[in-house]
Amino acid sequence: MSSIKSSVFAILIVVVLLPLVKGCFWTSCPIGGKRSNIPATEPRQCMSCGPNGEGQCVGSNICCHKDGCIIGTLAKECNEENESTTACSVKGVPCGTDGQGRCVADGVCCDESACSSNVRCNTSGGRSKTLKDLLLILNKMYRDKN
Repeated sequence: MSSIKSSVFAILIVVVLLPLVKGCFWTSCPIGGKRSNIPATEPRQCMSCGPNGEGQCVGSNICCHKDGCIIGTLAKECNEENESTTACSVKGVPCGTDGQGRCVADGVCCDESACSSNVRCNTSGGRSKTLKDLLLILNKMYRDKN
């Protein structure tokens, strides 16, 4: 009788603890296995677009380059981003609400769906140019030291 009680107790423990374990069973595993949603490498750079391919796609209908952004049908080459199965990484300093956007042009902050003006993205001001120059000097000093 004691072995039946211990078996029932063990089954009860398993039943209670099973929902707490985030396991991947045959029917609930993502395609590629339970670790397939963990990126193995850095995200790829977003596609080039715009005049002379100097811009970058920020969303499926937004192309930004140093002079500003093209939104809508003129940015149709960025629609190809929707066909990719991997996310891309937009170059630029984080900006916008909760840092979800990127500074993609002087004074312009974009996320995948919209763009807005943002003081944080101003690069024509003297302070940001001075900061860039300072970073270049520090980088050169660091390289010369090593």
